[in-house]
Amino acid sequence: PRLGEPRLAEPPQLDRRATPMAAAEEGQKASSTVHGAGAVAKGSTSWEEAAPGLLLALFAGVATSFGAIALPFLPPGGPPPCAMAFAMCLAAGVMIMVAAEMIWPAIQYGGWWPVILFTG
Repeated sequence: PRLGEPRLAEPPQLDRRATPMAAAEEGQKASSTVHGAGAVAKGSTSWEEAAPGLLLALFAGVATSFGAIALPFLPPGGPPPCAMAFAMCLAAGVMIMVAAEMIWPAIQYGGWWPVILFTG
C-alpha cells in the first residue's frame, strides 16, 4: 500500500485451506513445505505428483557426482581464471534469482519498506 492508505488484514489471494492454522482448525494434519507455509496432507502422494521432485533431486545428485569426478582432471595450477569467473557468474545468478524469489511475496504484500528494513 502507498503512504496513507489503510493496510488490508490479510493478502487478497490468501488461501486459508493451505495454511497449517487452517488445517489444525479443521482437524487435519499439516505438513511443512520448503518455504515454511505448510500444506494440508491428504493421503499418500502418487508417483505422478512426486516424479518432478524426485527427478530434480536425482539430477542434483548426478551433477554433484560429475563435479567430484572432474576434480582429479583439473590442471595443476587449478582452473583458468576465465573459467573460474564464468562459474562464479553462474553461481551468483542462481543466488540472486533465489533471493528475489524468496523476497517477492513480501514485496507484493507489504511493499518495499519491510524488505529494506528487515533484510539489510
